Amino acid sequence: MKKIETCWHYLLYEALVQRKFKHTQQELAEKLHYSSSTIHHALRVPAQIGAVRKASKFFVVEDVEKLLYYWASLRNLERDILYKTLVHAPIREMEGLVPPSCIFACYTAAKTMLGEAPADYSKVYFYAQRETLEEVKNRFPPFEKKKNIPPN
Repeated sequence: MKKIETCWHYLLYEALVQRKFKHTQQELAEKLHYSSSTIHHALRVPAQIGAVRKASKFFVVEDVEKLLYYWASLRNLERDILYKTLVHAPIREMEGLVPPSCIFACYTAAKTMLGEAPADYSKVYFYAQRETLEEVKNRFPPFEKKKNIPPN
């Protein structure tokens, strides 16, 4: 993740989980160990779209959804993928093989939150700690790249 994405992640976590919406740029810079110019840069566009309201000495996360949607529109998941493989199994079976400590993303997460999938899908994305990577590799073994079939 880029530094500005880390700032947005922190602000979203604070708003959605900790219920804290009011921050200062200096507080954020110290907490994340970034320069205040990086924090200022991270807040520029969210302030323009109304996700963040800047005051003289602080700023407030006004619209969590706008910030979340803005970040989602820019996010490049491909860069953060640690492991890819091809599994010849139904999607529900693949989802069932995911270790319980992992957090679903993309289609599976949307299906879980909305009660139904927003579209038909054939790939499973999830977040896992690096410590869980070996367990993931055991459950989803590597595949041989003989065909032009992409990993799922």
